[in-house]
Amino acid sequence: MATRVIKNSDKEFSKTLEDVEKRFFHSGGDEQSETILNWNKQDFKEGYVGIWTNNKDASKLIKRSKQYILEIIDYGYAVDFKMDKKGFRSAISAFKVGK
Repeated sequence: MATRVIKNSDKEFSKTLEDVEKRFFHSGGDEQSETILNWNKQDFKEGYVGIWTNNKDASKLIKRSKQYILEIIDYGYAVDFKMDKKGFRSAISAFKVGK
């Protein structure tokens, strides 16, 4: 599969999201599987954060926050999301509160 960049303004955007959601559903990946959050100040000032993943997190992200996806780069084996910062809380929200 060739790398494809699809923006939310493209006519095939919804279909691409559906395809990616199905492809990564129940895909835990191997021991090298990962999800990377790219949250830097410059991108955030410009209005977005980036998320790269090659596992079921892609499917979960689409189900939970489809309306905030600005762009997707589909590599076939992984996807890279450009997300509107309005749909992002903070990286620290990923951690449970210890008592």
